[in-house]
Amino acid sequence: MEIQKVSKSKPFHDDVGAAGDGDPTTQAYLDQVKATIRDNGWAVQAVFKTPTSWQQFDYVYTIGLIERKCTAELMIAGLPYRQGADIVNQIAMNMVNQMQLIPPDEWPLAGGFKLKSKVFIPRVGGPLHVGVARAYYGHDVLIAQYVWPDAEHRYPWDEGWDPGMPQPVGNQ
Repeated sequence: MEIQKVSKSKPFHDDVGAAGDGDPTTQAYLDQVKATIRDNGWAVQAVFKTPTSWQQFDYVYTIGLIERKCTAELMIAGLPYRQGADIVNQIAMNMVNQMQLIPPDEWPLAGGFKLKSKVFIPRVGGPLHVGVARAYYGHDVLIAQYVWPDAEHRYPWDEGWDPGMPQPVGNQ
């Protein structure tokens, strides 16, 4: 299933209040997200870095899996939009098709690489803020972030991780 790209008029940041901010533009966008979830089962929200934003990396996350009784939404950071969206869509589709409510701890990639999952609740205003998901659900959202390794199969928490690969993890 191809999930349509859900974009925003301000794509570099998704800072909307926990219940929306009452702005008609925000409500129209949430209506678009709801329609995507209704039609496709979930939506993928992208947050892009831009030259004028404080955002230092791109990331994507799902919205709608918790409605399907999954325990968390999915996220991946530091990859180009299409690559990140493809990965979270593959994981989400697998979870839904297998009736798996808990995101997998690991996700295999080509070349023997694996994504590893770290579960957290994003802080408002933190580096991996999920404002659209908070507005959609009306409360904080549990996230399973999929973290990718460097060329030596090391992760950001491992000694020797390549610091040239910008990838925030959780609320750090």
